[in-house]
Formats: sequence, structure tokens, C-alpha cells
Amino acid sequence: MSQPSAILTAASYDHTIRFWEAKSGRCYRTILYPDTRANRLEITPDKHFLAAAGNPHIRLFDVSSNSPQSDLRAPGCQREYESRAAVSSVVLHPNQTELMSGDQDGNIHV
Repeated sequence: MSQPSAILTAASYDHTIRFWEAKSGRCYRTILYPDTRANRLEITPDKHFLAAAGNPHIRLFDVSSNSPQSDLRAPGCQREYESRAAVSSVVLHPNQTELMSGDQDGNIHV
């Protein structure tokens, strides 16, 4: 299956992240996010990665993978960042070398 031209993502209280094809409304992939719910999702401008912010983790997922897990070049999560408070916002810089996040205590991390 080819990559959809427009992607929507949604995180749910059932600890999953779903990828939707915007044009058809079809869910084409579900990722387990087991330890907490994701508070914020951000897809990079090139549509290669999804950053998911939870409590207390930020995880990066390969958008084009068919794996139900976070399969970035290797099984399992490629990067995981800890936070002392629930992460409420995350964005991956277009240069894909910097990740900025904000937490519920008002801290901003780069």
C-alpha cells in the first residue's frame, strides 16, 4: 500500500495512535502507546516522523512503517525523552535535529 497524500493522526484513551487517510477516512495503521495516553501529536513537514508526547515520555515513530510498534530503523522506539511533568506540546524542527517540548509545569525543553 502506498503512503496517503494527506495523513491525519489521532491519539485515544485506549492507549493507541491511529493513522487515517484523510481523503477516504480509512484507518490504515494503529500503534500501541501502552504506558500513558498521548497528549500531543506532531507530524514532520516531510511526513517521515510522528512525535507523540505523553507523560513522561516523548516518542518518535516512523510514519511510513507498517509495524504496529514504533519501528524506526530497528524494532522498538528509536528515541525516548523523559520529562518531569506531563508533556502538553511537542514539535520536531524541520531540520529534524531539534525537538522542542512544553510541559504542564510551564517548562520548555529543546
